Amino acid sequence: MKVVETRNAAKGAEVDLRFAYYQEAGTMFLNSEPLIKGVPAKLLLSMLRAYVSNGKTLFFLSEFKVGGDPAVSSNLEARLERLARRLEERPGKIRLERMRGCRKLVCEGTLDLEEV
Repeated sequence: MKVVETRNAAKGAEVDLRFAYYQEAGTMFLNSEPLIKGVPAKLLLSMLRAYVSNGKTLFFLSEFKVGGDPAVSSNLEARLERLARRLEERPGKIRLERMRGCRKLVCEGTLDLEEV
């Protein structure tokens, strides 16, 4: 189990958004409930890692294609839209905004990411 640091939280503060990515199942959970699986879950994991480690919020479409993984490149925009819809469906303080040529990750609360 690998726990990545919390973002936007003072020491001892309560965490609003608890993300857990289960590698074996390829599934992302939000606050102990299944959120999304497959390629969109991998995309979200990549964005959350960058956000937690250095505060990155803008993700250009070309960045996702650089890895060379054909599963990610195929239907990339549709997968990102599906992810954005899933985040909107959940009562939370996180969303993925569509911008020209990129996506913006907006997080209004404290976030914790765990990889299992």
